[in-house]
Amino acid sequence: MKKLMILCAYFYRCVALLGLFSLVAVSFEVFAGEQCSQHALSQVRVKAHQLFKLEQYSKADALLTDFIARCEMDLYPGAATAPNASRYYWLMSDLMAAQIKVGHYSRCLAKGQGMLYGWMSPLGGMQDQHVYHEIVYNNEVCRREFAKQHKLSQMHTEPCPDPTFQGILLSQHDQNHYLCLSNQKNKEVKNIDANELSYVFFNLLRMSSNKRQISRLDITQGGLSHMDYCGLAPVASGIVDHQLQVYLKGSLYYCHPGNAAFFYRGVFRFRNSQLQLIDEAMVGLH
Repeated sequence: MKKLMILCAYFYRCVALLGLFSLVAVSFEVFAGEQCSQHALSQVRVKAHQLFKLEQYSKADALLTDFIARCEMDLYPGAATAPNASRYYWLMSDLMAAQIKVGHYSRCLAKGQGMLYGWMSPLGGMQDQHVYHEIVYNNEVCRREFAKQHKLSQMHTEPCPDPTFQGILLSQHDQNHYLCLSNQKNKEVKNIDANELSYVFFNLLRMSSNKRQISRLDITQGGLSHMDYCGLAPVASGIVDHQLQVYLKGSLYYCHPGNAAFFYRGVFRFRNSQLQLIDEAMVGLH
């Protein structure tokens, strides 16, 4: 009889514990949902504006970035007529404003381009034109400041002196000593075949005392290093802060069959016959 009582007590204790665990799990799910609610969005924006007033821009950027990373999928409106579409885009505008203040222009530019020109983005059809124009303004500021930050105005675009080499001039000592970067060399393919696909690469021409040397230059850093993108072009190069830099841009797409599209702007340092990434803005549009 005593063993039976102990067994019953143990059974009911287990049931109680299971009930408690279930309650905790349900409470956690509700709390997690509340973390990404419209109320939470409002609270985050209020806190971010308070940090702005205190000129604590890095904290505002971190707060908004963290919240959006956790909750963007839950808050994304999907349609311009969605009830909370305006509030979502004001949140994004706040993030862009914070990124401008802390100098994260490439992130800001990628965010703005995605919202303004993304195939599925409902921003252009918003009834709230105020938030639309605010994002347009922030995007233009980020584009301008990105160019200023990396001193793109100090770069130049000159064709390679060798007429048989399609690309831009990187540097030149005299007519017999110069360095050129080709146009993108990986090409479109008709089917997805691992043997045909090639990630982004260029050719490098080094002319020295009439000795012509061509070598392959692969992009091994940043967003360009992960997929077979086509549509990229070397736009300009120049000496910036005592180092040779190269500016790449393009409306990218996959070299293999598909309909994806990407916005890209990238600044690289040319060193040891390699392109080393300094900064880039990249976002999928389709």
